[in-house]
Amino acid sequence: MTKVHDISSAEEEGSKSIKDENENGLFQWLISSKIRNVDLFLIGVTIVIGGQSTGFNAAFEAGYGIAIANTLFTGFGYLCLSFCMAEMTSALPFSGGVYGFVRAFIHPWLGFLVAGMELVLNLFYASEAVYSLALIPVSVIYNWDDAKGYDDYTQEETVAVILNGLIIYVIIFLTIVIGGKVFWGFNLILGLLVLALMFIYMFGSLPNVDFNRYAVSDQRVNAHTMFAYLASSSGNYLGIQYLPLMSKDVKNPRKTIPRAMVLSMKFFILTSVGMMTICCSQYPGITNLGSNVQYPLTFGFQQIFNLPESSAKWLSIPGLFSIAFGFMFCYGRQSLSMAESGFLPKHFGWTTPYFGTPWVGLIIGVIFCFCLNILVHYNSYFYQLEYNLSLLAAYFVFVNACIAYIVFSYTYSSLAREFVSPLGNIGAVCAILVFSLCGLAIIWMDQVEIILLGANFIVGSMYYFCFVAQHQVFSKEEQDNLFKAYVINGESFFP
Repeated sequence: MTKVHDISSAEEEGSKSIKDENENGLFQWLISSKIRNVDLFLIGVTIVIGGQSTGFNAAFEAGYGIAIANTLFTGFGYLCLSFCMAEMTSALPFSGGVYGFVRAFIHPWLGFLVAGMELVLNLFYASEAVYSLALIPVSVIYNWDDAKGYDDYTQEETVAVILNGLIIYVIIFLTIVIGGKVFWGFNLILGLLVLALMFIYMFGSLPNVDFNRYAVSDQRVNAHTMFAYLASSSGNYLGIQYLPLMSKDVKNPRKTIPRAMVLSMKFFILTSVGMMTICCSQYPGITNLGSNVQYPLTFGFQQIFNLPESSAKWLSIPGLFSIAFGFMFCYGRQSLSMAESGFLPKHFGWTTPYFGTPWVGLIIGVIFCFCLNILVHYNSYFYQLEYNLSLLAAYFVFVNACIAYIVFSYTYSSLAREFVSPLGNIGAVCAILVFSLCGLAIIWMDQVEIILLGANFIVGSMYYFCFVAQHQVFSKEEQDNLFKAYVINGESFFP
């Protein structure tokens, strides 16, 4: 007897399989971290341009001439750094940060110290941004001015600031942990919003600009003043070094990352000069926009939209949020990479299923930053100390990145490159000089930072030789992308 197949059942099964395939395809798309070129540019905007919405006005105390000169000087240093990072990435793309190049090209011990400084930079900078961001709603509700002292808070205001910070950390944590297209979609919206507000500020303020009236101060230009305010201008570009972290998320990173890094850096130099010029050329003027003003763009937005000062402060939120969001994302990427290399305990390498985000490392980072916020709230000195330490950590990372490039250019000249720095080793030396001067400017103003940094090096070195040296490994990504460098370096580099 011949068996007759139920056509309706077969069609139903076929439709189910097609439906399952479509649903699986949708799920795979959601969890995919592959990004477009526009996403790569906008993650750079998220990380870097937020620093051009606040903090840059401290240099105005030295006058417009020195502020712009320092901005261009440090911008040149960052551009040289970008050339070096772009060439190394074009040969050996690595999504773990600068420490991977230093570890491969110079020595694992120095690579570990650089990795530690990168974590300090990420966590301290994110913590500062969250604290400044948490103050905005409270300052609007209680009608503060920017000159309000840390010791003037009531208990109710203190609770509100701390609670705001906690909410911000939860939002950032959840967005990063979810990952995939949700993360990149959120970053797309945030990056476009930050860019839109920046261009609205610059072009909307043009009718209110009067350079001769507002941008002229009685500050005399001299080498002493320029040196004193050098470091404060370098925050405008902080974070450009993190674009190579996206190496595993883009197609053909050897070409895409270098091009995006160099073009983005040129764009950030232009926006930095434009924002500073527009900001100090309108009310209330350069002499009233010193370091005591926390949200320097407030006055421009106030005139553009005819808003009260309290309402205009809200427009500084996207820029500050992008700093915290971007640097916490970079911290997560680096902590995961360090755990896979044996630099951190294995718990930092625990990731979520499907999305692969380092949830344990992010929780630890959020708790650490939140504790820093509480410490800063009760002692205003720690806010400036935290900022200076994050800059010194960045300069240490940058100098070592440029040294690694010089070693790379000589020792690994046979490796194929998709991008070659137009300045070569001269550019690396220029960057080293720029960032060394910036570091000296901070230490010259306050010697506490170098003591803390030295203690960090000693403790880090002890931890490395007592624990890390016996447990470090080559992560899979290092084996795939950096193993050629380790072979050339030889086994003598590993204790």
